[in-house]
Amino acid sequence: MKKDELRIKNKYRAELWDVMQYYFKDYNDHMMRGAIYFDGKLDVYMLRAALTEVIRKFPIINTRFVRNPIKSYWKALPELDINNIFKFVITEDAGGAIDRFVCGQNDIKSGPQLRVRLFRKDGKDTLCFLFSHMVSDGAGFKKFLKALSLTYNGMLQDVNFQCPLAMGDRDSDQFYEYMSVDDRLKAMGKVSFSAKNKDNIEFNLQPYRKGMNHRILWHDTDKELFPRLRRFAKAHGFTVNDVVLAVYFRALQKVLNIEKGRTISVDCVMDLRRYMPKDCDIGFTNLVSKIISNIGGVDLNEPFIKTCERVHADMEYEKEHQGGLGGLVLLNIMYAVFPFEAGRGFIKAFYKNPLIALSNIGSIPADCANYFGVRALDVRITGTVKYAPFMMLSMSTFNDRMTFSIPVACADKDIEIFTGLLKRLDEEFRNVM
Repeated sequence: MKKDELRIKNKYRAELWDVMQYYFKDYNDHMMRGAIYFDGKLDVYMLRAALTEVIRKFPIINTRFVRNPIKSYWKALPELDINNIFKFVITEDAGGAIDRFVCGQNDIKSGPQLRVRLFRKDGKDTLCFLFSHMVSDGAGFKKFLKALSLTYNGMLQDVNFQCPLAMGDRDSDQFYEYMSVDDRLKAMGKVSFSAKNKDNIEFNLQPYRKGMNHRILWHDTDKELFPRLRRFAKAHGFTVNDVVLAVYFRALQKVLNIEKGRTISVDCVMDLRRYMPKDCDIGFTNLVSKIISNIGGVDLNEPFIKTCERVHADMEYEKEHQGGLGGLVLLNIMYAVFPFEAGRGFIKAFYKNPLIALSNIGSIPADCANYFGVRALDVRITGTVKYAPFMMLSMSTFNDRMTFSIPVACADKDIEIFTGLLKRLDEEFRNVM
């Protein structure tokens, strides 16, 4: 058992990634959200029991965040009140109820770190989740979904069934254990990760005001697009993410009408699990970092494949030069040496990341939505609601269908800007042949 699995006086160490999410609370709502749409009804009693069992195995969920001026930490709640986490709602306005819930925000200081709703309309259920991004990233979210479906199915056969998965190690530095000494020394020398953020390009949005509505623009793509992307990427030696990023750059260039000489930088979310063996049982944690992609000026007259080649070269360079590890040494030193509030002050003073981001949450495995014969029609996961002028395009894939989303808090008239961006993405995807 590693140090971060240990429970000492009902406290859990707040890891670097947990604290970083809190530091960024002025830029986003540090929540992840998702929904599973079914073609039938779940067993409400068994779902409640399965949730209780999974949270017992993932105890970081049933905590509150204690903001201590020296070292903040997670403190276990006195008891597990499943009624404070899960509610079953029969409604005639399922769409509106789902939107309102997934656009919400949990109170991390009072806990728990998860809320779940089961909405039912006309005999069809939608299971919705609102997670604190401080305790989990997209990969951790998917691990939780798998644990819940396994436990639900197991309990239908045996009410005494126990969740086969557990929280595991939450150490934010665990990936270093699998790196060679040379690679670790190189990583320790990477003290900057914002050098490629040159012009700080942004959308022309109304200034964020506290209380602006949180909303998510969902955009479903044609079911044939994802298989076509995979074929195109494989044929040319790209990754699917390379192609999506190339499309994003071109769409941004068109929508933002960037003048000559200025370049777009995109903040790309990177999962640090890539530095660990594929068969490694990584804990329920937050292990994402950032890389910045900037391919220089985007010429919409150049062939689409040329844009892909430049993106691919940029991303390969990042991967070969320990992308995502830049600046982590300084952040770790700051977290280890300085009091919590001082660290937050440094972040606010020196945070210079791009205002435009991309997060590929990846494919959602079928076993995340396998509920004993009740077919999952769709599964959607998206990330934090960004506060203008920040914005992020998220992407997830289920059953070979890509879904894009823009979770944002902005003025009503700014929605047209993001709608135009999504439309332009569709136009650029037509170049993928």
